[in-house]
Amino acid sequence: DPHEFITVKQAISEQGLDSTIMPNYPESKDNLSGYVGKKLKLNNAEQGPVVVSRLDGQSFSAEMNTYRRNEIYSVLKTAIET
Repeated sequence: DPHEFITVKQAISEQGLDSTIMPNYPESKDNLSGYVGKKLKLNNAEQGPVVVSRLDGQSFSAEMNTYRRNEIYSVLKTAIET
């Protein structure tokens, strides 16, 4: 469902992308997840419910924002093409 609320991490996984790449280096040192999250906030993307998820390689969990799948995919496509 393109309108379902999901995390950026889930969208990156669904697209088979590497969340550790830095798409806008050296201007930004954000990895793909951080870069996409910031772009979504700048674009005033509709935010869904917050979910709790374990961060990669970490023993603790964190709250993560969710956005519409189609909005995340759009930002991902732009990030990968640049």
